[in-house]
Amino acid sequence: MNDDDLQRRIRAQKPRPGWAGGAEGRAVLEGVLNSSVEEPSPPAGRRRGRLVAVAAVVVVVAVGGVAGFRMVRSGDDVSVRPSNGRTEVIQQGYAYDVTKLPVVMANTSTVVSGKVLAITARDESGGWTVVRVQVLQSIKGAAPAEVRMRQRGYVDESGTTHIIDKQQLVEVGGTYLFATNHEVAEDVYTVAPGPYGASRAADEAHLKELTDLYSAAAR
Repeated sequence: MNDDDLQRRIRAQKPRPGWAGGAEGRAVLEGVLNSSVEEPSPPAGRRRGRLVAVAAVVVVVAVGGVAGFRMVRSGDDVSVRPSNGRTEVIQQGYAYDVTKLPVVMANTSTVVSGKVLAITARDESGGWTVVRVQVLQSIKGAAPAEVRMRQRGYVDESGTTHIIDKQQLVEVGGTYLFATNHEVAEDVYTVAPGPYGASRAADEAHLKELTDLYSAAAR
């Protein structure tokens, strides 16, 4: 059984947040280990390697559960949580005037238009949502065809939406103008705060209008 099989079996248990520290965590681990012995026994060396892999997967998921951060493998997506209609604003200060586009452009390194393909991670303890974005056009700086973007805000388990002032959470399938800073060490693009960090385009004409607006502000 390879690592992909092991992780699919972990996810098939559908553990709830915080499951790792109690009886549910032990049950998930036991279920995965029991399912692994249904296969023909491999040589001793391979078997030890497989059990270590199981333990490593459980530790990764357990750490994610404790921290409030859902860890996912490359290519996996986090399901969109339905909103209950309630919104709470995350209070934070800013180092510059986020309501003026030229100022935002001067304080960001990478500005692109892009389509949100999926949510890939949710960090409630840190207050972030990470999305996968297809880059349509670079306006400032250079970006690859597909990037990870990190936006302040998230939808919690009860369905309450947590956002920063003057910026809605981006939605899967939506097309936006993004003003970001590339965090090279993590290879993630952090969306700037305020209304210009993520501006949604209603249609192609609106996308062109926003692109022209951001391009002019970048000069």
